[in-house]
Amino acid sequence: MQLAGAAHFGGSTRHPHTSGSIYAEKGTISYLKTVFKVREAEARFGQANSFLPAVTLRADTKINRTQVYLALDGPADQMNLKLTSSSELSETQILQLLTLRSAYDSNKGIGSEMSSMLDIGLQMSFLSEVESAMRNVLNLDEFTVERDTSTSKKTADNSAHEVYNVKMGKYITDKLMARYIQSFGENGRKFGLEYDFNNHLGLTVDINQDHDYTAGLEARFKF
Repeated sequence: MQLAGAAHFGGSTRHPHTSGSIYAEKGTISYLKTVFKVREAEARFGQANSFLPAVTLRADTKINRTQVYLALDGPADQMNLKLTSSSELSETQILQLLTLRSAYDSNKGIGSEMSSMLDIGLQMSFLSEVESAMRNVLNLDEFTVERDTSTSKKTADNSAHEVYNVKMGKYITDKLMARYIQSFGENGRKFGLEYDFNNHLGLTVDINQDHDYTAGLEARFKF
């Protein structure tokens, strides 16, 4: 996103005082392998005793003849996500459209959709077991394999070129982790640090093989 605005941070770490706002003039976000165009995004600082902002975001994308809208609202560590569409679909149908696009587009029956969802579930379950085993063998605090579309090029159907990251990390302190990320699908690797504000939100700083720095916020959701 291309950002603008200003924010002020004062007070102490225990009792911070913040003010101001940061907003997006334009940009994109990726959700469930789909690139959404940002129409409105703002982080408003000023929550009592918190460095974290309240977030409002509106974005949309078009998949064939269906316009899908994504909305985020609330404090950065407790954001509510809502999906709607035009023509009108239920949230379950929208999730199917985003995750099982080929099955959905070809008008396969519910049996085929459930079979595809079961296949995805089995793959995720197997991958989770592999990740857990690797964490134990390498004595790491984090070992994950995840899809990354943050640097990908959007294709004609609004999907993204497959890029996967293998992320390894070890905590230096209770909240600070040193990490290494290796990308597959696009050559690249990063070294960096991650600071956890809490179990749901972390600040990341990375440097890649070209000595370019990247900073970001990493939110974690369970569903």
